[in-house]
Amino acid sequence: MDEIGRPPYDDDWYKKSLEEMRPILFLGNSIRYASEKCGIGMHKNVLYRKYGENDWFRDKVDEYRAMPGELVNDIVISLATTIKDKVTR
Repeated sequence: MDEIGRPPYDDDWYKKSLEEMRPILFLGNSIRYASEKCGIGMHKNVLYRKYGENDWFRDKVDEYRAMPGELVNDIVISLATTIKDKVTR
């Protein structure tokens, strides 16, 4: 007997979607916002479910979303260290 409903999405679809959303996620935006901006907003519930599985997809989304904060931290710490060194001299 045939299964009822839509066939499950494969990892290639998630990888393609993630690559499309990457620039927007890199800005620290949500999955909802990124999917809407990429024109795949109708799939946001599927993306949320995949994110909830706590696997590679979630790791990549979190990695992309963390990048801006990590860059800012690097800049601030480097600048603070440079200022401290100059003041100390």
